[in-house]
Amino acid sequence: MTSKFGLKDFVLLVAILAVGLSVWLAMVQRQREWRQLGLVNTKLNELERHLVLMEDRLAAAAASLPASPAPGAPQAAAADTAWARPGVPVTRTGSWSFVHSPLAVEALEPDGTFTEIFEGQPPIITPYRYADVYGRRVVLGLVCESLGAYHPETLKLRGMLADAWQYAPDGTWARVHINPAARFSDGRPVTSEDVRYTYHDFMSNMEIQAERFRSVYSGIQTVTPIDPHTVEFVFKEPRFDNLDQALGFPIIPRHVYEHFTSTQVNQSTGLLLGSGPFKLEGFDPANPAEQWAPPRDIVLVRNESYWGPKPALERIRFKVVQDSLARLTAYTNGEGDMMRPIPIQWDAKVGLDAEGRPKDPDFLEHHNPLKWFNMQGGYSWIGWQCGPRNGKLTPFHDRRVRLAMTHLIDRETIRREIEK
Repeated sequence: MTSKFGLKDFVLLVAILAVGLSVWLAMVQRQREWRQLGLVNTKLNELERHLVLMEDRLAAAAASLPASPAPGAPQAAAADTAWARPGVPVTRTGSWSFVHSPLAVEALEPDGTFTEIFEGQPPIITPYRYADVYGRRVVLGLVCESLGAYHPETLKLRGMLADAWQYAPDGTWARVHINPAARFSDGRPVTSEDVRYTYHDFMSNMEIQAERFRSVYSGIQTVTPIDPHTVEFVFKEPRFDNLDQALGFPIIPRHVYEHFTSTQVNQSTGLLLGSGPFKLEGFDPANPAEQWAPPRDIVLVRNESYWGPKPALERIRFKVVQDSLARLTAYTNGEGDMMRPIPIQWDAKVGLDAEGRPKDPDFLEHHNPLKWFNMQGGYSWIGWQCGPRNGKLTPFHDRRVRLAMTHLIDRETIRREIEK
């Protein structure tokens, strides 16, 4: 039998092997470039943090100086603070940036998909309509942004959409300047009118079912645009959290949401568009009937025109697995990259057997369960309603009742087994 493998076949095989080798070498080189870029970004972030500290010190040193420029100062300096009230210090915190560059993580696959497993089904992800931690996880910071937020390491207020602000010494008003570079994901600029619309026409609209947020941001009396990039807040009374309220609520685009009636907003499940680093996959404001609805996975795609530091990931997927053991199985099988643990899962993996050994030592070797709980877990507390309710004092008005209820909580076990 004659062989059918001839010279042409040999040449073709060599060519295929050469192309394959070239592709593999290109992939290896690309990975090295990503790692080097990650190291460079890490060093740049360190330099930026040092610059922010220097800016904070300079701002503190200049706090007693008026905002207006000194005689003879360049005209550009005057224009930079033209939005500010005279005589009140201006706070500048620098541009929002990564605390730690994701590109510096060697295990990260650039442009990949990160999957987070939820234990409950979010029914709504429309801004100001969601009422659970899942909606907040999707909306705030990923798709929509606020004027400012707390830095996760320094725990100081930093500008997000804002690049500077003034806060009245008596706590009665705040004036905020919006970063001119800030853009919504459709390319339109973020303006002071968007801030006013978000608070007065959307969140404070009694026809929109946003009671939860209206009660939280109740300290603001008026939101007034001063110019396209400057907005002023007047507060009902001096309070410790006035500046937090002014900087803390997510801003939505007026040119998108003003086309929806209150009924459409209340009946919506996924009217979601903002200025953040990600946007909701497939959402078209012109066709709201095609918006996201449960029980589909929530998929966010990278906002390629994001005005801030672009994320390394191309997609973030949120999937729901309600059964606790099935959720743990999905996580350990690689179907998800992150999940929030509960006690039964903790015991299944980290608990000890009858002989005092870990039930799953292999899991402990590749996972650190003590890092599962982080700042995203939030802060929990118990408040006893001591004042009147329906015209009568509650039982908690009695100090002995509050003391007894406090002693009923096994705080030592919580401290020893959970918060250790």
